[in-house]
Amino acid sequence: MIKVLVITALPEELEAVLNLKANGRADWKQAQTSDKYFYFETDFAAENGNSFRILASAQPCPGMTHASGHTTRMLRYAPDLAFMTGFCAGNEEKGIKLGDAVVSTMAFHYESGKQTGSEFKPDMACANVDAWVLQWLGDFHATQKGIVRFDEKDLKMWVGAFATGSAVIAKLDSFRDLEKRQRSVLALDMEAFAFLQSVEGNNRNIPGIVIKGVCDFADENKGDSFHVPAAGVAARCMLDFATYAIPRMKKNKLPKQTEVIYPISLPRPAQTYIDRIQWKAVLQWQDDDKDFVEERFREQDSSGLEFYELGNEKFLLEISLGFGAYQGSYCYFLLDETEELPSWEILDFRKLSVDYTDKGVEVSEYTDADVFGLPWFDEETNVLKVFTKGRGIGDCGHLASYRIEQNCTSLLEWRDQDLPEYKEDDEIEASEPESWPLIDILVVYPPYEVPLENE
Repeated sequence: MIKVLVITALPEELEAVLNLKANGRADWKQAQTSDKYFYFETDFAAENGNSFRILASAQPCPGMTHASGHTTRMLRYAPDLAFMTGFCAGNEEKGIKLGDAVVSTMAFHYESGKQTGSEFKPDMACANVDAWVLQWLGDFHATQKGIVRFDEKDLKMWVGAFATGSAVIAKLDSFRDLEKRQRSVLALDMEAFAFLQSVEGNNRNIPGIVIKGVCDFADENKGDSFHVPAAGVAARCMLDFATYAIPRMKKNKLPKQTEVIYPISLPRPAQTYIDRIQWKAVLQWQDDDKDFVEERFREQDSSGLEFYELGNEKFLLEISLGFGAYQGSYCYFLLDETEELPSWEILDFRKLSVDYTDKGVEVSEYTDADVFGLPWFDEETNVLKVFTKGRGIGDCGHLASYRIEQNCTSLLEWRDQDLPEYKEDDEIEASEPESWPLIDILVVYPPYEVPLENE
């Protein structure tokens, strides 16, 4: 499911997003982040039968600090598009009217600079919308003829720069002062710069866009009476663009199934069951016993994910899949962060099946991604050892050692111990697996065949 993140600065702006559904809040599901912040989610239909999910959430408070923190928090859900919607002040001298929508090409922090006596020397601190996104915005603007249809009215859509500051402005000629720093500035708000900067800084592969409706002109007549319709037209414009863009961008630009979006948007270290669910949505592994895994991790507030450094910006991810009487089952992914877009690959392991018969020892082999036993990994040598008990005492089973290198695993050693013969009164002592007999791994053994049920 393609995901669209929507951040607003105020609850009334969020309400406008929720009202995109016919029954408002009743058509949305309220959910909670692992750190107890709430958000709403629901599905929408796009063109050509495509569908997408919107995750919408309001900041705890307005302003740049909260915009940055809350955007970063919500990016952990790995959206394919990120929007900020709400209301703003518009540059009336450019022809903008109340209710028009302004879509960002960039945002700048107009308070960034140096104050020397009575003189302020500005620095142009900017956050930009990606050029390829601007191309799509331009095409969307053209196909819509620059119009947003809202509340049975045709309102104009503008595409340009946002000025962002920490203060509410209500004075004459406010935009003339801002135009001295960016002559094409169209809108003034308190969050756009921080939102775009957070999206760009946390993950360059997620396009971020600000769309806000004009509620005043930042002059002496500034008021709150036009907040609701301005937030409404922004939400509508956002939905229109998402509905237009998703089917067109899907083939070439949205992340592929085998591409991981992290480290910011996917939590690492993964410490909670919610963190586990977020990783699983991307990696899509199969739990051996889903209900047992879910119950165990919810009770222990543990994710079952372990990250090991392999060096050169590569990591080994260990995932618990299920639990048996003596040990658990696991799978392993290689996470590669050497490229601009990190990638993942599940690892396969060469395994030996050793049967002790009257005719001697018979060995066969197979390859599998699941690892069953008690694993531990040495980050200094990049060696994974797995001790698999044949029974709970630990006096039989096998010990396998693998080196994790490049994009594969190499079997270094396989030790195997048959069930020892004990007399009734013998004291049972389990020997160390490192002392068990070695199986020659240089031999290519016949493939292992799974016995039929009636056998």
